[in-house]
Amino acid sequence: MLYEIADLKDVLNGSDWSITARVLNKSDVLPYKKGYGKSFTTLLFDQTSKIQAVAFGGNVDRYFSQLQENNVYNIKN
Repeated sequence: MLYEIADLKDVLNGSDWSITARVLNKSDVLPYKKGYGKSFTTLLFDQTSKIQAVAFGGNVDRYFSQLQENNVYNIKN
């Protein structure tokens, strides 16, 4: 089901959801402070609100090059 970012707080864990949002910015890929791994963050927004998303491990390799600032994406859980 498609939600606006402001309404995500009302979605129960485990429910199917999707948002359509623009990438406002994204961080560089950062190594974990302890141990093996990496992460990056991105700030997403729509007409209702903003939300920060974090990708870890293999999702960094999968999504970092795909998500480009100022582009709009449909993101699903």
